[in-house]
Amino acid sequence: MLSTMTEIKYIQSLHRPFNQNLNTAKWVCSFVNSLGNKGVPKSQFYARFYLYLIEKLSKRYNKSPSLDLTGLPSAEAISNVHAFIKANSQHEILDLIAAKVRNPSDQIDRNIYSTYKACSYYINLAKDKFKLVDENNQLTPNGRKLMSLKSNEFELSSKERYFFFQVILEVDFHLFITNCYFQKVGDKYNLSDRETDQFNFLDEYYGIGHFNFTSASLGNFNTVRNYWIKDLKVLDKNHNIRKIYGDLLISDKYIATKGDLDVKFKAYETSNLVKKRKYNTFKKQFLSSYDNCKANELGYVNLYEVKKGLNVSMENFQKYLSEFYEAERNNYSLFFNNIVHSIDKRKRFYIRNRPVLNIKIKKS
Repeated sequence: MLSTMTEIKYIQSLHRPFNQNLNTAKWVCSFVNSLGNKGVPKSQFYARFYLYLIEKLSKRYNKSPSLDLTGLPSAEAISNVHAFIKANSQHEILDLIAAKVRNPSDQIDRNIYSTYKACSYYINLAKDKFKLVDENNQLTPNGRKLMSLKSNEFELSSKERYFFFQVILEVDFHLFITNCYFQKVGDKYNLSDRETDQFNFLDEYYGIGHFNFTSASLGNFNTVRNYWIKDLKVLDKNHNIRKIYGDLLISDKYIATKGDLDVKFKAYETSNLVKKRKYNTFKKQFLSSYDNCKANELGYVNLYEVKKGLNVSMENFQKYLSEFYEAERNNYSLFFNNIVHSIDKRKRFYIRNRPVLNIKIKKS
C-alpha cells in the first residue's frame, strides 16, 4: 500500500552518536561563514574545519573540564590533539594530521583518528543530510538563514530549534514524524519493540524496506532522531507535538504529506496495534492462569483448566492459543500432548492442525 500523494522523505543513514548534536551542523556553517569570499581548496576543507573544531572544543573544555556533551569527542582526546597541533608547525600540520588519520599507531594517532572521524560526520550532517552547505563548500540559502539567527555556540535558541525542525521536515519527514507518533502510541499500547512496529508500518504503507538489511540500523538511527526530538522540544509531557510545530505541519507546505501519513498511521494502529494490545492482555492472563493450575506428574496442565481462568469463548481461546504458539515459541519451550488417563470427550484444541489437550511451558 504505497503512498502516491507525496514524495517519501527520509534520511537513510545516521551515525550514533556523532549526528545527535545539532550544534555541530551549525559549527560547520559558522566555519564556512568565517571564510567569507576567501574559501579554502576543496582538498583542505575537512582538515581546515578539523583545526577550527579542535580549537573551539578546546576552549570549551578548558572552561568546563568535566563537561560531557552528547555526540562530541571527550575532553581528554581534544586536549591531546590540541597539544599536538600547537607543538607542530602550522605549515606541516595538515600533512601530519592526514598521515596519522591514514595510519594510526599510537595513542595520539588514535585520538586524531577518532576526532577526525567525528569531524567528518559533522560535515556530512551539514552538507549531505541537511543541505546547509553546497558541493562547492558555500552556504546554501538555508545555511545563510541559520547564520542570520542569534546563537549560543553550544546551545540551541528557540529560533534555531524551529529552524532545525523545518530543515528536518524537508529531508526526513516520514521517519522523524513517525518517530513522534510511535512515542505516543508506544506508551498507549505498551510496545516493547517500537522499531519493529515502525519498520512494519513504513514497509507496509510506504515501501521503505531499507532498514531490513541490518537488524540494528533503525534502532541506531532512531537513537539520533529521538535525541533531536528531545533537543528541539518537539513533544509535550503527553508526547503530543507542540502547537508551534503542529501549526507548521498543517501549513500549505506539509498538510497533504501529514494528512497522508495520518490516514495510513491510523489504519496501521487499528489493524495492528489494537490487535497487539489484545494479544498482550491475553498473554498476560494466559500465563497467570497457567501458573495457577496444578500440573500432572509429567508437568503438563490441561488447557481447559487454563481456559477457566480466562473470560474468553472457545473460539477466541483457540485463536489466541494459536497466536501464542507462533509468537512465543522462540521465547519459551512449548510442549503439547493429547494424552488422557480416562475418557475425555471434550473438544480438542489445535496447534498447527494437531489436536492437543495439555500444555507445558518452560522459559527458553
